[in-house]
Amino acid sequence: MRTTVRFLFPLILCTMAFAQFPPQLKNVIVILQENRTPDNLFHFLTPACPIPLGATGYNACLPRPVTNRCYDISPCGLSNQTGTPLPITLTGLPMVGVLDPFHHHTAFEEQCDMDPTTLQCLNDGAWHTAPNNEAYTYVLNPAVTNYDGSSGHLLDPYLTFAKEYGWANFMYQTNQGASYPAHLFLFAGTSALSDTDDANSIFVSENFGSASAAGCLTQDLTPKTRAWNKLIGPADPSVTGCFVFDNNSVQECPLYNALGSNNIGTFCTTPSNIANTVLEPNSISWKYYSGSAPGSLWTGPNGILSICTPEMNMKGFLECTGTEWTTHMDLLDHGTGILHDITNCALPQVSWVTPDGAWADHQGLQPAFFPYGPSWITAIVNAIGTNPTCPAGTPDVGQTFWQNTVILVTWDDWGGFSDNQPPYLLGGLPCVFTTPPTPCPGDYQFGFRVPLLVVSAYTPRGVIDNHINDFGSILRMIEGINHLPEGMMGNADARAKSDLSAFFTVKQPPRLYHTVPAMKDANFFLTYNQPELAPDDD
Repeated sequence: MRTTVRFLFPLILCTMAFAQFPPQLKNVIVILQENRTPDNLFHFLTPACPIPLGATGYNACLPRPVTNRCYDISPCGLSNQTGTPLPITLTGLPMVGVLDPFHHHTAFEEQCDMDPTTLQCLNDGAWHTAPNNEAYTYVLNPAVTNYDGSSGHLLDPYLTFAKEYGWANFMYQTNQGASYPAHLFLFAGTSALSDTDDANSIFVSENFGSASAAGCLTQDLTPKTRAWNKLIGPADPSVTGCFVFDNNSVQECPLYNALGSNNIGTFCTTPSNIANTVLEPNSISWKYYSGSAPGSLWTGPNGILSICTPEMNMKGFLECTGTEWTTHMDLLDHGTGILHDITNCALPQVSWVTPDGAWADHQGLQPAFFPYGPSWITAIVNAIGTNPTCPAGTPDVGQTFWQNTVILVTWDDWGGFSDNQPPYLLGGLPCVFTTPPTPCPGDYQFGFRVPLLVVSAYTPRGVIDNHINDFGSILRMIEGINHLPEGMMGNADARAKSDLSAFFTVKQPPRLYHTVPAMKDANFFLTYNQPELAPDDD
């Protein structure tokens, strides 16, 4: 009975009819940050939806009702460490520090704690992901002095964008695992090696091990160690050596590099992706700005064969050589090329932006992580909001970016932190292995909640959206804004439950933009001269 009550919320959310987008919108900027949940990063977002007085057991930390007038942020999370689900009050920790909860697929399964009868997440296992209940934490909001001399708080920019523009109460990470597959889903709509694997619910599920790089650039770390990742899918009884989950109906099996060689393309994926299916066939310009090296886990296109086109260089290392790679990938200056392109009126129609580690919001082991994430996001939004109409002689002549652009800010995975909402599973569990295969999308979709902010001149103040959203919703929105069939890639965009159109008012005149203060300004990032730092330490 307790699980019936717990999982009512998806049933009371209205089904969304896809709507038009404001016709003025021409540009989409997708900014990716690292490893947070709504309860962890947005603890101070108010008004929070109430937890019913006297709620106990599996409902003890679950806000109800969740409406479009309150934020689904809970002050506690559940733990079954004692054998009984008990509420653990979240405690405050600085944004940066040594804490780095596990967030691979096994950590997802442990935190989910699947009910063996209903195959729904009880969501009481975050104590597995970090010692001493440190996954039951929220980010502190200390006082800071902003770049303009005003007084503020570290998280004020995030809270301002949520309250002044749009916030999603139910934004889910599409995959149930770590950063590498998450970034593939964010760009390609899948982490599967092929369209066939995607249709059969078989996905690359982890970050790489014993490897010198990721994606198509993966090579063995040493001559005696083979690089590996894992494939997850419906359990095949004839395959051994795999971990099994979900009543033994899902298996996660090692996928090794070619034996005895650094075989080019072993880990390249070939499915339909937004570049070769949506953007380039329709002459829609795009760019991927990355604060990481070409072979990092967070540079999603390095895992796509048609974009990377890997070749061995003279030094014996794989490098991406494809025309799409050299044309559309901007890996210089910590990913700050987005700020240059805004100023120079050379903004592509679709942009992905991943951070340098110094401003990634990641709480990890590297001492050089700084709490500059809110400032980084603010620098990009302020640049769009204040850029004058593009003059003659520039690529974007005539555009006023604030009137033509929507900015989405989301976090690539939940980071192992507690969150009050269980994952929204796509269904099919328990998986059934058949020939031909029976798809089982719930084997790896969706994961836990992550924050989502939507900022545009056509987003009314204080929009709180209660539709089911995921990374596929972002891809679907890109299709819709460009007047293309939504779901045309046939993967996460087709499986998405929304297209984010609820964040916009079509007939609304553009709102005026008011500059948002933050601790650091755009010039800080443009002149940053420290060594490049990966945004995570996985």
